[in-house]
Amino acid sequence: MPNLTEKIWDRERQRRNHKLERAASALGASLRDKVVPADMAVRLLEAVLEPGDRVCLGASTTTECRA
Repeated sequence: MPNLTEKIWDRERQRRNHKLERAASALGASLRDKVVPADMAVRLLEAVLEPGDRVCLGASTTTECRA
């Protein structure tokens, strides 16, 4: 663990890796590449979403998804 004065330069990479680990742990053998069975979607979202994350569901283009 870094001390308080040490700057963490790869914080986003660490967060992403932790999310991937949590996804693998939550889904187990159901996780294959980037495809998740529909009945596992809620379990996946519960495992990886953190406070402050933005989620856009149902937009057909990126312009429809605004924060």
